[in-house]
Amino acid sequence: KILTMKHIFVAISFVLFSLLILMACNKTNENQTSDAIISWTGDYAVAQTTAVTVLAAGQLAYLFNCRILSGSSFSRRAFTGNRMVWYSAGILVIAQLIFIYAPFMHPLFDSAPIGGEGWGLALGFSVGIFVLIESFKFIQRRIVGSQAPSRTLV
Repeated sequence: KILTMKHIFVAISFVLFSLLILMACNKTNENQTSDAIISWTGDYAVAQTTAVTVLAAGQLAYLFNCRILSGSSFSRRAFTGNRMVWYSAGILVIAQLIFIYAPFMHPLFDSAPIGGEGWGLALGFSVGIFVLIESFKFIQRRIVGSQAPSRTLV
């Protein structure tokens, strides 16, 4: 039951953050856009690409959180033991880099290359997601008790 609550919490967090990013990127008309992300990027396509990158980075962090369901992922065990996790992470990173920097993708998705600010936001969000989920798991262990063994999902 608690693991289900954790997944609901993460899903709601991703949805709310996605809505905030999309509202920040929302065009108000042809020549004007709303503030938030666009104000520091100066470009709607860059802001939109940053939003997608933030979500992809957050999901990558969550992938490593899910490696150990009830124990702490602040361990070597969360990052070792299954090469497929690293292959999946590598494919995600390569696909994201193609989405961001390949010129043929820009007209297809109304995307644009992002700079250091966009990557910083993505990194910050992914670290935040990782720490948030680990905090939730820590609280869960305190409530349920630490007698249950840690389970590794993948």
